[in-house]
Amino acid sequence: MSTVRIGTRDERTAYRPGGIIEGAIGWELAEAPKAIEVRLFWHTRGKGTEDTEVVDQVRFEQPAMQGAEPFRFTAPEQPYSFSGRLISVIWSLEVVVLRGGPSARLDLVIAPEAREIVLGEVTPTSG
Repeated sequence: MSTVRIGTRDERTAYRPGGIIEGAIGWELAEAPKAIEVRLFWHTRGKGTEDTEVVDQVRFEQPAMQGAEPFRFTAPEQPYSFSGRLISVIWSLEVVVLRGGPSARLDLVIAPEAREIVLGEVTPTSG
């Protein structure tokens, strides 16, 4: 059986734009892969056509059948993670074994104050 896993430092999943996203991937595969990629991307969920955009990736060429590797990304300035009535933007990390191998995904939040923006949510104001 083949498995892959992905995790972040201190199991953190919420970041501010410009923050450093660090973690590691691990894998145990039945056969040697061509490559393994770690991707930072956003995707939409909700009504209409779903969009996806990979904003950064790290590729490990011809890795062994089992191993682990660290990764590091800088959280982009936009789009912010948000949930609305019709559509949401979700950031994710994904590890993919190329040529049809297993994959794993971890959802993140990238937004000011490291909190997902929820449309219609009332936020406290100062003053």
